Amino acid sequence: MISRLLKAFVILLPLNSSLFADEAFPAHRIVGNVYYVGSKALAIYLIETPEGHILINSGFEETVPLIRASVESLGFKMRDVKIILESHAHSDHVAGHALLKELTGAKVFVMRGDDKVIASGGVGQYFYPNDRWPVCEVDRVLKDREEVKLGGTTLVARLTPGHTRGCTTWTWSTADGDKKYNVVVIGSPNVNPSPATFFSEPTASTTA
Repeated sequence: MISRLLKAFVILLPLNSSLFADEAFPAHRIVGNVYYVGSKALAIYLIETPEGHILINSGFEETVPLIRASVESLGFKMRDVKIILESHAHSDHVAGHALLKELTGAKVFVMRGDDKVIASGGVGQYFYPNDRWPVCEVDRVLKDREEVKLGGTTLVARLTPGHTRGCTTWTWSTADGDKKYNVVVIGSPNVNPSPATFFSEPTASTTA
């Protein structure tokens, strides 16, 4: 019974851009060198540094023009984006990676576990197995607690699997005036069970 319900849930909620209100949202500075350049529905962050900028997430492929408009509205240039990161490999967060990489020439860094999914355009996902997007070359595969450094800013990639195999929470610090802040971008608080963990009948572990 539980298995049938979960499968129905997946069928009813595929990751498709038409299901999201991917509307423009005012780009703005959050704190220090951290800016919001996403839409109303999809969070994308820009981290400014003197040696170029970092983007976390790309949204759908259709989101990329919106990101570009947001970045440029803040006075930044797309060609100055040097690194593209992701929180997790689902199409609403990474389907725009290939187009962003083409537009900026940036390097794509991905946590191990999500790297092959992004490089294959969605092949190998366990929760949305039929979802596809443009393939994107991965330039660097990250490990848990590996650092990504650019222009004096150091981000730490923290493996937080569950939503995807390589779901990544990013942490770093930024200064705003005379204050210092710790920044956290959570990979996802939701755990997606793999098909292997679905139960067809109650067991001792599910009823205890």
